[in-house]
Amino acid sequence: MKNMTMTIGALAVTLAGIGIAPVFAQDGPFKDVPNDHWAYQAIERLAKDKVFIGDTDGKFAGKRSLTRYELAVVVDRIVRGMDERYVKAPLPAPTEVKAGVSMDQVQDLLGGYAKKSDIPAPTKVDMSGLAKQSDIDLIRKMVAEFQTELTTLGVDVDKAKKSLDNHEKRIAALEAANKNAVKISGAFNAYVRGDFGSNGLGAVDYNSAAIAAGSTVLGSSTVRHDLDVNISAPSVDVTLNFGNYLPSLGSIAQYAAGSATQGNTIYKAVYSTKQSIPVLGTVAANIGRVPSQMSALTFKAYDVDAYFNNNKTDNGNYLVDGLNASFKVGPFSITALAGKTDPIANSSLINAGDPTLSTGIKAGMTAPWGFDRADQIGSPNSDGITVSRVAGGRAGFKLFSIPVGVSTVLAAGQSNGDFDQVNVYGADVKIKLFGLDVYGEYAESNTRLGGANVNVRDNSAYNVHTKLSNGSWTLSGGYKEVEPLFGAPGSWGRMGTNVNPTDIKGGFGSWNWTPTSKLSVMLATQNYTGTDKGGNTKDQKSENTKAGFTYKLGSTSDFTVSQEVTKYTDAGALQGRETFTNYAYAKTLSATSTFRLLYQVVSYNDGTADIQKGGVVATQFSVKF
Repeated sequence: MKNMTMTIGALAVTLAGIGIAPVFAQDGPFKDVPNDHWAYQAIERLAKDKVFIGDTDGKFAGKRSLTRYELAVVVDRIVRGMDERYVKAPLPAPTEVKAGVSMDQVQDLLGGYAKKSDIPAPTKVDMSGLAKQSDIDLIRKMVAEFQTELTTLGVDVDKAKKSLDNHEKRIAALEAANKNAVKISGAFNAYVRGDFGSNGLGAVDYNSAAIAAGSTVLGSSTVRHDLDVNISAPSVDVTLNFGNYLPSLGSIAQYAAGSATQGNTIYKAVYSTKQSIPVLGTVAANIGRVPSQMSALTFKAYDVDAYFNNNKTDNGNYLVDGLNASFKVGPFSITALAGKTDPIANSSLINAGDPTLSTGIKAGMTAPWGFDRADQIGSPNSDGITVSRVAGGRAGFKLFSIPVGVSTVLAAGQSNGDFDQVNVYGADVKIKLFGLDVYGEYAESNTRLGGANVNVRDNSAYNVHTKLSNGSWTLSGGYKEVEPLFGAPGSWGRMGTNVNPTDIKGGFGSWNWTPTSKLSVMLATQNYTGTDKGGNTKDQKSENTKAGFTYKLGSTSDFTVSQEVTKYTDAGALQGRETFTNYAYAKTLSATSTFRLLYQVVSYNDGTADIQKGGVVATQFSVKF
């Protein structure tokens, strides 16, 4: 706390953020703080608890700097407020504790703390509104910092320190009892979607799914629901899923693609244990259905549904029925996994191309607007295999204080006639260089058929990415090359509907700017040519541009406008252009519920006229509990 320059508004947000004041007031406490101010709720809580009482004119004066004496008064009010709220009975002096303590004496000693009988079973105590150990640590530091000022104000500092000691013991007792309890939580999502297509023209949405010509929003509307119930206890973490959302994606093997039937599954079931093993030392193992991922170029699932938010499709995890173990060997931190990936089918399909190099990857840039457009630009496609078994590992270490990761994945599935296994090897590094955050990753994939190598050339990929942040803006960019026969169960990018593009090389960049607390602006671009390695040539180009802005309509809602355009050219002639224009509204209904609305217009142009046109309307209601 060497620099004590702080505004009253900033302090209010800081104190509310560490959980000092859990009670909400009903009416605005200060006439100079509007209801939609970004710090309104924090100020409201602290005013209710009388940590801030404002000036004589009933104003908060949030931009005025605090003096040390004013901050000392705030610290004193916090300590007194905690005493009033949390202490049930004073603790006897240590001298009163003698040998042969009776049960009544024990109960008296614990009078100010949590008793086992206070904690309902089998559910954990909700501690979201209570002070935590980190809060006590911060207040203790503040008391020490302002000891002189508090003494001058007539505060008994020793008594305040003893009070903090009591609170610390109470919190430790509560957290210890809470540690072994069962916790039940979850999330519910309701999705409604409708498509519309121009008369005579169909379209393809952002997920590469067809939009029928002449379709209407009401006529094509679908309703999906998704319920996750999470049950966690010491060493056990289970997620049960109910609903028809995952079946509609066709991304879980036991469901047919497009099915709207009700279903349920054990989405995650993990038993965690730690064992001491010779040489390896302590091994932390996760057994069961374990969500797993490594790096973008080796083992990471891409988002199969761009229209709705859902943790199961957004987090990049594959579900592996097997074992995931972590341990250390010397300077190396190692994670190993092995198991079956049957729960995930479509999203684990590997595109490794035609080993003869006669056609290359159809998911590349070649002829994107022909009659076979879905195969040529979409991903995944029929050239790949569906992974059913996986094994691999990742080792992390520091090389001259630079974090380095090395990964390997062996993925196998049913033969497509060209290969039945892909071995992926990769390495990545993160460094700070001249104020820049730099990330680099390299990987290569070898395809095999019947135990013999099929292809070991033109099968590598690398990506170098830098980022620079300075206050209100962030600038990032880099260079990427993915050879025509690289294939892995990874997630390394998309251009419009083209997911995980191959046979590309070129640069990319983005700029994010937040000029005010209400407005944020985004601009991103990718510019690639073919690699000249058997598929696309350097004269075949693809350009992708995204631009948009988000404006906060108030403290709980915002409006976003964005557009993404992908252009393909062949030897200088425009071959095709796809455009997605988005209008989105998001509203936070409460601390646990949100509402989202999207209106999207889709068009495809062959260089002379629109050949496909349509759109999507999608709404989502989400609740966490």
